[in-house]
Amino acid sequence: MGTYYYLSCQQCGQYVHFGKMLHTQGRTTLQGMYSETTQAWVQDERVWEALQVFLVDHCSHPLRFESDEDNSALDEYVEVELDVLLHKRERVRLESA
Repeated sequence: MGTYYYLSCQQCGQYVHFGKMLHTQGRTTLQGMYSETTQAWVQDERVWEALQVFLVDHCSHPLRFESDEDNSALDEYVEVELDVLLHKRERVRLESA
């Protein structure tokens, strides 16, 4: 199964999921974020764009980067998916244009 990693907002009870930690070519990276639209893991600039939306939404809230092994209460949190964050980013872009 493996260990999965998340960034969670302790105030809002929401999290973004980054998948497993990967060890390839002497580097440790996270799997990325999963796209329900494409049914695939994403590891490109869309992850950074989605993460920025999450960070802005939770500005000044207590955030924690942890694994599912570290937080047994994660089942009570709501996942905010990559596609939702990217859609929100596009909506903000259109409104500000």
